[in-house]
Amino acid sequence: MSRTESSQAKQSGDQSAKPFLDSLDASLPALPGRGPRLSPREVEVRYFVPATLVPGLTRGLEYVSIRQHYFPSKALRSVIEQFKIAEHVRDHQEFSSGRIRRTKDKAGSCVYELEFKGPKEDAHGALISRREFGVRISKELFEDLLPQATAGALKKRRYEIAGKIVQAGAPVKAYGHLDVLRRAGSTLEKLPQPFCTIDIELPSPTLLLSLRAGDHSFKFLRECVEINCLNNDLRGTLSNRALARVGLAAHALEQVQQEADELERVLRKLGR
Repeated sequence: MSRTESSQAKQSGDQSAKPFLDSLDASLPALPGRGPRLSPREVEVRYFVPATLVPGLTRGLEYVSIRQHYFPSKALRSVIEQFKIAEHVRDHQEFSSGRIRRTKDKAGSCVYELEFKGPKEDAHGALISRREFGVRISKELFEDLLPQATAGALKKRRYEIAGKIVQAGAPVKAYGHLDVLRRAGSTLEKLPQPFCTIDIELPSPTLLLSLRAGDHSFKFLRECVEINCLNNDLRGTLSNRALARVGLAAHALEQVQQEADELERVLRKLGR
């Protein structure tokens, strides 16, 4: 979900922030829109954040609590058909994952969402772009869909960090979602230790080069590991869908932490 949608979703009682479904009988074509269209595209780069950095990054920031449950493939196609997604989104066949999400703010207000995402695609040499489509739903509909979302779950805290990326000498606003994953798996078992990541949302894929070059205000990223650069097996193990399904594998955390430790050693040698 984009930052704009996230900010709107935090406004409790504002049901106009996103299209809203309140029952299993509701259908997407009845919602405001101009008929079938391409779903929006999200562009973001995910990093592993060493736990030692998190206290300093989150000091003074509020967080929202997120709980999300994933649909298995069969249920995903069923939900897409049930809500007649094809009449609203032309690229519905490309959606490879779907989930329901509850976001709770500090005051206890909750927002519920039904979201679909396509596979990650290459953009400027990295798998950082994909289609996504989501609608707000009622608490009752969230609970009605919960029995179908049996492909795992996540529970985490999310902080938003604002910054900028410089491209061609001009600063561009950017935002990072710092997630502290605490529970994962079909029964939401507590992890031995929190697993922390940050997604940097890019207004344009062309900003990837500036981000990797360090032309930005997120200076802590130099101590973080870009998950996209890890080998395929490790990257797959650390995906949200894999974490939701089987939890965090100890060997995966150890490997990515070793990558972070190596970054720290390099930075020490450079005197940074």
